Amino acid sequence: MSDSRKEFLSEAEDLIQATEDGLLDLRESLPGSPRPDTLNGVFRSMHTLKGLASLFGFRGMADLSHAMETMLDELRLGKRPFDDVTATFLLNNLDLLKTLLEEVSTGNAEITSVESALSDMALFRSEGGGMLSAEKGIEGIPESIVVTDTLDLHGFFPEQIPEIIEAFIDNEPPHLIKITGRVDERVFFGPQLELKTEISTIPGSNRINLKDSVTNRSSSSQEFQLIYHCNYGAPLLEEGSRFVAPVKRVWPINDHSAPLIDKFDVYSGPIRGFVEQVYCIDPLADENGFSTVMLRNRSSDKAVVMTFSLEQLPCLTLWKNTTEIENGYVTGIEPGTSFPYNRRVERGHGRVPELEPGETRTFEIDFTVLDSPAQVADQASQIEKAQAERKPEMFRSPPKVG
Repeated sequence: MSDSRKEFLSEAEDLIQATEDGLLDLRESLPGSPRPDTLNGVFRSMHTLKGLASLFGFRGMADLSHAMETMLDELRLGKRPFDDVTATFLLNNLDLLKTLLEEVSTGNAEITSVESALSDMALFRSEGGGMLSAEKGIEGIPESIVVTDTLDLHGFFPEQIPEIIEAFIDNEPPHLIKITGRVDERVFFGPQLELKTEISTIPGSNRINLKDSVTNRSSSSQEFQLIYHCNYGAPLLEEGSRFVAPVKRVWPINDHSAPLIDKFDVYSGPIRGFVEQVYCIDPLADENGFSTVMLRNRSSDKAVVMTFSLEQLPCLTLWKNTTEIENGYVTGIEPGTSFPYNRRVERGHGRVPELEPGETRTFEIDFTVLDSPAQVADQASQIEKAQAERKPEMFRSPPKVG
């Protein structure tokens, strides 16, 4: 057995044990409310296990941990109640993960099928309450939310294995470096989507360009969504860091995020047991239709800048997860075709685009790293110019849940 396989087995065992310990603690706390830090910890364990299992090609473990992660995400965001039935259901599925891990430990492959468990999970989620409606509230902002589509925030792409098509270095100055990859999402009686990604830079520059092309390979029109989870930590993220952007309007995604809406653009240091805060933003465009946003550190001498077309990516989500460093002290600046509500909600507000058969759409984001006070100040001035005299609209309450 390879060293990497041994490390996977050891870490997977630890993650499953941490999940079991957390779920048992949560069940013992009933009928009281579940502790947010414990629920977040259980969610992170399943999130990590999903990624590891997918990386090592253990499809059953990846699919089942993904399904559990989705349910735990609904629980921690208050989209469904946590009760003894739910705890027992999750623990039973955890037993199946233990079985799969044992099979991999003693052999080279998974033997037990997870198809029945995945069907049961989908049925449990659909019958577990929390069914909400997608009526229109503030213009473009859902007044109430529906949690019925089975797709989670990350969709199917994280479970697919990318293919590197080309690694290119131009022999001629300035020696452009470009890597091209492809991921296919092909489901029987479902989507037939192809995503090609190009990442390019010039040696010695402070810029990276990301270019995606999404093509519908089916014979019928197909919905799709893109949200770019661009995550940043130290040294850009620290107490006193600030998110700088030209904002048309901003609102909290849930009640938990609402009290700190006035400080949505300011970061704290690591906080034990912190529960993530999420804010939805309609950004403003410059005269060319582009929006530029920046995350700068406390001293304003380091920053990352992102520039994207609002025609391509009209929605911006700010994810703040300033928990302990060991548990993922990070923030996400996330341009997208939509906000991270359920697809049914986004569809109701016209934020789920469609591709016609054979159609391709392209999306680009430029990333620039700044490493001097002068550069950061100049960029802040440009963003202020885009904001001009327009005062951001700030909605203090999230969309109503009913």
